[in-house]
Amino acid sequence: MRHIPAPILRRTRGDLVATALISAVALFGVGTVWATSDTHQAHLDNSEVGELPKQYGPPVSIPQKLREIWEAETAALPGVVAPVTLRDQTLIVNNSEDGSSIIRGVDSNGKQLWSYERSRPVCSLTKAWDKFVVTYRGPHGCGDVLSFTPEGKYAYSRSAIAPEIVAPLSSNDRAGIGSPGRVALWRSDLVRTVEYGRVEAPQESSMQPAPTCIPNSALTRKDLLALTETCADGSVWLRLNKTTPEDSRKPELIGQVELKKANEEPAPQGQETAARRSDDPYLVAINAEGVAVMFPKGRHAKSPQPLTISYNDKGQELSHKVLKDAVPAPPEIRAEVAHPKAFRGHGDQHLPFGQASFVHPVTADLAHHMTWWDGHALHFFKPGKLEADYVLDNVIGTGVSLSREENNPGLSRMIMPTAEGLAILDEKDGKVISTIALDRGGWTGDVHLSWANGRLIEQRGTTVVALGAA
Repeated sequence: MRHIPAPILRRTRGDLVATALISAVALFGVGTVWATSDTHQAHLDNSEVGELPKQYGPPVSIPQKLREIWEAETAALPGVVAPVTLRDQTLIVNNSEDGSSIIRGVDSNGKQLWSYERSRPVCSLTKAWDKFVVTYRGPHGCGDVLSFTPEGKYAYSRSAIAPEIVAPLSSNDRAGIGSPGRVALWRSDLVRTVEYGRVEAPQESSMQPAPTCIPNSALTRKDLLALTETCADGSVWLRLNKTTPEDSRKPELIGQVELKKANEEPAPQGQETAARRSDDPYLVAINAEGVAVMFPKGRHAKSPQPLTISYNDKGQELSHKVLKDAVPAPPEIRAEVAHPKAFRGHGDQHLPFGQASFVHPVTADLAHHMTWWDGHALHFFKPGKLEADYVLDNVIGTGVSLSREENNPGLSRMIMPTAEGLAILDEKDGKVISTIALDRGGWTGDVHLSWANGRLIEQRGTTVVALGAA
């Protein structure tokens, strides 16, 4: 067989010119992406972070005379009404009119330890896994998420399609977002573990269990994700799900309860709505094995008194308590959600049917109770079966627990904000032990408390205030 030599490859002048042009275009493209990317337009400064304090728990007592040590303005974010604190720090958020933002880790004495600037606004904020978790508005909704350590270092990030307006969800084990129509949770590395509700651009159909229903409140704890949703036929359901199903796109129900019956007369075809109504039930408390649900106008028309009902994670009723007073409308976010037909894969995916809402209840944990602020009074639930215990109507927001005294370990105390200042109460029954006068400079709205390295932090609307000995 005759051997045919391979042709000799030569570089011509045209080859060199073409190569140069391709390289120039590629470099221009890379440079443009770099110059316009969020990474290039973000700046993290943690140069002031030193050794962090070792003790972070609540103190045994607080001074009987207090003054304001420092204050800062923070952004108004849906579902964020109490100071977001971690160890010795409070996270302050400022969104600018040009769409940029800066978050700042401020220590208990008011010193800025670290900051992160970005060309995107902050949508939501929470804490979990000993980290701050910040959600930013990205090119496809509020789906860009970063977590930061108390040392002001990057931990993890994620980017995904998300709704345009969201409220935070969090526990010690999960963080996430809720919005009209959709709920999502992430684990500590910000990988999604479950999504429920309307999914943008679903990869597969028939993954969601109730495609004609709209989630309108949600809470999570340990392995439990609970939500309420209103359906197109007018019914309202409590759905109890695993936080980590086998496939994050396909929720796994543990139990469910029909909280409100369907309408007797169905809406005309094409006019169905799954938007939440003012009397629809919503979640107000959760533990690892159950939830408490608020019924603003009772179970049904024949019993219109407001009440709370507790259920276990199988959907069995455990207890209920009728409230003597009506409660104010809950805080909620609103957004336009597609017509139920679109959920079934028929018709225009962008066909709207009006505003849907998502309730984000104001809750706080104490040493021996879960609490819910209804805008007028503070409700206390026992942690075991979330049995309603008592209600305080002489406070103006959520409070914090104090550490036990060595000479009286059986007494569990808490601090609550009042119109006159602060009250120290016995958590067992809510009786006042002592009071502290505090001048809030004319502020008459809600006040919510948190601890930062033993210093009491208040949030009054969008003003965060640190209190110390006078």
